[in-house]
Amino acid sequence: MPEFSALYKFDRQNQLFFNVSTGMRAPLGQSFFNSYNLSTGDVSQKGTSNERPEYAIKEELGYRYQSNLFHASATLFNYDFKNRQVSTLENYNGDLISSTINVGSQTTRGVDVEVGTHPFWHFSPYANFEFVHAINDSNFLTQGCSNAGVCQSVALNTKGKYATQTPAYQASFGLSYNDGLFFGNFDLRYTGKQYTTFVNDEHMPSQLRGDIAVGANLPSFSYMKSPKIKLNFLNISDLHHLAGPASVTSNAHDVISKNSYVVKGSAPTYYLGYGFTMMATFSSSF
Repeated sequence: MPEFSALYKFDRQNQLFFNVSTGMRAPLGQSFFNSYNLSTGDVSQKGTSNERPEYAIKEELGYRYQSNLFHASATLFNYDFKNRQVSTLENYNGDLISSTINVGSQTTRGVDVEVGTHPFWHFSPYANFEFVHAINDSNFLTQGCSNAGVCQSVALNTKGKYATQTPAYQASFGLSYNDGLFFGNFDLRYTGKQYTTFVNDEHMPSQLRGDIAVGANLPSFSYMKSPKIKLNFLNISDLHHLAGPASVTSNAHDVISKNSYVVKGSAPTYYLGYGFTMMATFSSSF
């Protein structure tokens, strides 16, 4: 795929960069085939013969700073998608199958900022922040039915709605320690809410989760070279949370289209996050 990159260095510490790239993603194969009801043999979902691949043009403009003390970067990005493929799980005859949904055009813009230091008294802090403004540029076609029971393809008003599975805000802070004998790191991550329907009538709430890992490098003995032991404490606040969307839908609640057809709601599904977890690992080279 075509790609262009340019870099300008002011000096050894400061530089500007610019990237333009394109990308393509094919829809998953099962969208081309009919699925059937195992009890009646009737077609439960009709395959399509005109599914189009996703195509994207991506531009990035940024600044980097690197010195003996710390490094930092700030990046502005703009992504334009055509035939945006949204990953989801769909029910095919009782089985959950990975699939994609074509939601039309989408524009994604934002900024990403990160800063970190080189080891300072054996400590290395790191911070990252990202803001994303992802908007659907097309209305979504789905099936709606009138009060008389007549069903036809209708357009849901999704143009201008926020894209699914895309938190507007994400931030993280990390602190690492390593003196050659003992090591460890603390990681705190914030993820903003994520919409799980194309009309934005349901979302996954934001979350703040932290992890800690501590360990020690042990002396070599016998056939073991550089052994180490490590303790991991995951989700230290025992946050009860959703790990992410499993399936997205057009609308969670019934919606009336512009021509008074009713589009029945369908609830999205989610992956459950793990609670507080502690793990110990021992590793060695031989």
